[in-house]
Amino acid sequence: MRRLVLLSLAFTLLAAPMRAQEKPFKRVLVLTGGGFRFIYQFGVYDALLDQGWKPDLVIATCGAGVVAAILHGLPDRNERVAFLQSPEMLSAFRSFRLTGGGFRSMERMIRKMSHYRTGWETGSDVIPDLFKLALYDDDPIPLPFWQKSFTDRRPEDPHFLIIGAAVDFTPADAETSRKGRKVYHEAYLTDPEVAQFLTDFPSPIGQAYPESAVSLDTRVFTDFSIGDAAIISVRDPFLLRPKRHGQQYFTGGNIDLYPLELAKYLGEEVIMTFTGGFDKFESLSINVSLGYDMNERLRSVTSNPVTRWIDATRMGNKDFTMYPELKTGFPKLFELRDNYPQDQSLLRTDGDGRSLGGHYVVTADMEWMRRALVGYDRGYDRGTEGWLSDGGTRQIRSKRKTESLTKAKAKN
Repeated sequence: MRRLVLLSLAFTLLAAPMRAQEKPFKRVLVLTGGGFRFIYQFGVYDALLDQGWKPDLVIATCGAGVVAAILHGLPDRNERVAFLQSPEMLSAFRSFRLTGGGFRSMERMIRKMSHYRTGWETGSDVIPDLFKLALYDDDPIPLPFWQKSFTDRRPEDPHFLIIGAAVDFTPADAETSRKGRKVYHEAYLTDPEVAQFLTDFPSPIGQAYPESAVSLDTRVFTDFSIGDAAIISVRDPFLLRPKRHGQQYFTGGNIDLYPLELAKYLGEEVIMTFTGGFDKFESLSINVSLGYDMNERLRSVTSNPVTRWIDATRMGNKDFTMYPELKTGFPKLFELRDNYPQDQSLLRTDGDGRSLGGHYVVTADMEWMRRALVGYDRGYDRGTEGWLSDGGTRQIRSKRKTESLTKAKAKN
C-alpha cells in the first residue's frame, strides 16, 4: 500500500510540470485588422468551421473588432450572413462620418504628422494631438446585440478578446513633451475567464521596441460590452479620436495588429490572417504616435510558423471595400470622400452597349448587398485555401510577387 502511495505521489510530481506547460485554449483564431475592408473575415471564419476547425478563442484587432462583435452577437450563421447583406449593416457602417477629408484639413494633418516625425528623429517628440486630428467622427451604433457582455455566450461558442490601447494622457497633454514616457498600454478587452490568464503577460511591442512609446505593462478589462470594445479597437490614430471609458482614454488595436505572441501564449494551435504592408500614411500615423515601424513588425511576425496562414493579400479589395477614396485634380488638388454605396441611376443598354432609352436605379441597399457577398465569398475562398495549405507562406500572393521581382532584378 505504501509503495502504491509513493508511486502515486511520484507520478503527481512528474505530471505537475507537464500540466504547467498546458495552454488554456486549444485553438486560437487571430483576425488581424482590416480597416474598412474587414467584411471578408466573416467568410474566413465560416470556411474554417466547414473544414472542421472551430476556434476556442478569437483574437481581433482594429477593424476585425467589428467582426468579433458580430460573430459574438449573431452566432447563428444564417442569421449572421443575412445581417451582413442587410440595410442595417450598411447603416452601421454609415455611423462613421468623414469630417476631415477636405484639402485644407488633409494638408494640416500631413503637416502636423511631418512635424511629429521630426520630433521623433531629433529626440524631442511630443504627444500628438489625436483629439483634434481625426478624419472621422462616429455616432452610436444602434444594433440590438452591440451592448452584449463578453460573458453572454453559449458554451459551444468561442471566447473573444479584442485589442485596444489604454493611454496615459488626456486632451490637456496634447503636444506636450513625452520625455521618454511610455504612454500607451496594450489593452485586452475580454471576459473574466480569459482575463485570468493575462495578468502577467508583457507587451510584445514594448519588448520588441524598447524605444517606442508602448509600455511593457499590459492592462486587462472585463467591463466592456462587445460592441464598445469593437469601437475602441477601430480607433486608429488620426482616423478616430480617442474614446473615453470611465476615467480612461483609449485608442485603437493597431498598437499590435499582429498579436502572434499573445495567440501562442494562449493557444496550442494558431490560425492567423496574413495581411499586406501599410501605405505611407498608415505607417506614418503609427510611427509618429506609437514610435515603431509597423511594416517591420509585419515582416517579423510573418516569418514565424503558425498552424495555418490565411492569405488576405491582393484580394481585389476595391470590389467590396468601404475605404474612402482619394479624389485629385484642380481646383481641390486632393480630397478624401467616403465610399459608401449611393443610389445610382444608370442608362439602359443592350448587350452591345447601345442605348435602349430610359434609366434604371441600382439602390444603395442593392449595391451594399453585392459588396457584402463579394467580400464574404473572397474570404471563404481564402479560408478554404489556407486550411488546405501546408501551414507555410508559399501560398501568400504578396510574398510570391516580391520573390518574383527579386529574382527578376537578380537576373538583370
